Amino acid sequence: MGRSATSGSPGAAAAAPLCRRHQALLLTTGGATLALELLASRVLTPYFGVSLYIWAGILSITLIFLAVGYRVGGLLADLGEAELLEVRGTCSVSFTHPPSSCFGRTSRARCHPTSS
Repeated sequence: MGRSATSGSPGAAAAAPLCRRHQALLLTTGGATLALELLASRVLTPYFGVSLYIWAGILSITLIFLAVGYRVGGLLADLGEAELLEVRGTCSVSFTHPPSSCFGRTSRARCHPTSS
């Protein structure tokens, strides 16, 4: 009675573990987001105290960046396979090889000047 017409198909059996993994991923990332909000509150408390403005700032920043992440994720989900591989390659190169302007020995004095 409570089953849908597609629940008996072989594809539905294969989709169930995938759905469970997505649910576990959502639970984990949601918990991590809440933990980071509490951590931000603890870090800011000695400097600014505990007030409504601090919590409003923490929550607004969190919600703004969650919305930006959801938007970017939605755009990536709409890409085709070739474009998605290109984005993945670009992201992996940018994370593994950061710009060398501030990380090389020769340019350290330019980016991080020391008082002489």
